[in-house]
Amino acid sequence: MQNTVNVKSQFPEAEHSAKKFGVLTVFATLGMVVVSNNALLAMLLLGLFVVGSQFVFHGATALAMKLEGSRRLAFQIGVSLLVPAGLSIYLLRDVSDVSAVEVASHLLSPLYAVVLLILGYLSWKIGSQLNRTLPFRGYLIAAGFLFVICWMGKYGVNFSSGDEDYANDYDNEAVAPAGLYFAQYLLYVVVAYIGLSIRIRRRSEVGEMIRREKS
Repeated sequence: MQNTVNVKSQFPEAEHSAKKFGVLTVFATLGMVVVSNNALLAMLLLGLFVVGSQFVFHGATALAMKLEGSRRLAFQIGVSLLVPAGLSIYLLRDVSDVSAVEVASHLLSPLYAVVLLILGYLSWKIGSQLNRTLPFRGYLIAAGFLFVICWMGKYGVNFSSGDEDYANDYDNEAVAPAGLYFAQYLLYVVVAYIGLSIRIRRRSEVGEMIRREKS
């Protein structure tokens, strides 16, 4: 992403993309209502997720472009928090009797600590590429990507060849502690958001120092 953006010049493009994906989202939703074949429903569900996420992304971008100052900032913060909150609820489907102790014991393991450190570092590096005017789009991309990762873990999706067993006992919801992927997703999002925010704040401080030196 570019560091600066001409909001007014890019608004028509964002608005057009939002309308396009909005129409596709409606068609995908209607298709799921009228189709009864399980294979087609699965394809439509995947398509709905793709076009729906694009609709939210471009729609939120267009709305943010119409706002200014503190209202734009508040909107971006709100969307950045509401999207992962909504996605996390999906990971609680069919989950009952959540064991906080079991979930915490897995999330506090050395393996997760390494994963969180790597995630935080990558988020910090990527933060240098975020748009200064509309940084929330980077947060939304991170939230969406991490959701896909946790969703694949919840439903046992892996890329191993043949009929080999899973490498560990936590690759699908059937054997994982109830609520693990919900908590894991929220933890990943928090770490990613912290990494992005630290880098953005650092860039702002450096930019302010440069402006003062030039003046």
